[in-house]
Amino acid sequence: MDTVAENIIHTSHQKFKNFGIRSISVDDICNELHISKKTFYSRFPQKECLIEAVLDYESQVSTDNFEKTYKNKNAIDALIIRCIGQKVGYFRDLSFYRSKSRLIITH
Repeated sequence: MDTVAENIIHTSHQKFKNFGIRSISVDDICNELHISKKTFYSRFPQKECLIEAVLDYESQVSTDNFEKTYKNKNAIDALIIRCIGQKVGYFRDLSFYRSKSRLIITH
């Protein structure tokens, strides 16, 4: 993924969280980043493709944060998180769907 696509995803993620997916248009994203629609659509053929990329990004951030927390805890905290972490696959799936609903429900 190139830098332009990453910038589109990061900017869209913030805008979607703040205003909701339906409130933000491709024009809004392009204007914010000072890019053309051609540039946008060369990376994301449809807005739905961008939404999927944003959800993947949010899911990955959640997973990374969980793993960092797990690695940085003392023995007791690590044991508690490890017990919870046995369901990491479940949490990853749940996080993905929870992030979808949060982005869609926001506003």
